[in-house]
Amino acid sequence: MPLITEINNAPSSTLTEILRANQADTIKGVLDDKSTAFADTYTSLDNVGNNYQIAYFYNQQTDRLKNVLSDVANKNIALDTRNAEIKEWYFNNKLDTLFVFQLLFISLCLLAVISYLQKVGIFGVGFFGMLVGVLIIVLILVIANRAIYTEKVRDKRYWTKRGFTSVGGGLPGVNKKCK
Repeated sequence: MPLITEINNAPSSTLTEILRANQADTIKGVLDDKSTAFADTYTSLDNVGNNYQIAYFYNQQTDRLKNVLSDVANKNIALDTRNAEIKEWYFNNKLDTLFVFQLLFISLCLLAVISYLQKVGIFGVGFFGMLVGVLIIVLILVIANRAIYTEKVRDKRYWTKRGFTSVGGGLPGVNKKCK
């Protein structure tokens, strides 16, 4: 018979006996409920602590990944900048080569015209030789000047800048000494 029904149907003297008989069970039940509630609360608190720890580690990992991405982005910017410098050098070197080839083509065309005029008789052989010699000398000087400037004077990284060998030194290719 359940305890509640016994209490409701029992006289007051019996009620005291019933309460004394069930006191140990009641205290044991309350303590068990209290232990269960404490264990549940402790488990929930432990889970919350674990969640905070996981969130902290996720935050640390996110910061590390941000740093890695920032480093990669900075390296990409530096790489893109250097790539643009290389492309500028390559493009301008092609233009310089094109200039030399145009100069050769124009010189050959002038040589052909001068040869034709000499063959027709407008120029003499001596004047023809002098014109061809001057044309070849000018051609050699211009090509040598471009090659020396590119090799000795031009900055190896930036096409449009001149390179200087030391701080406070003179211009490259100039061997002047002060007295």
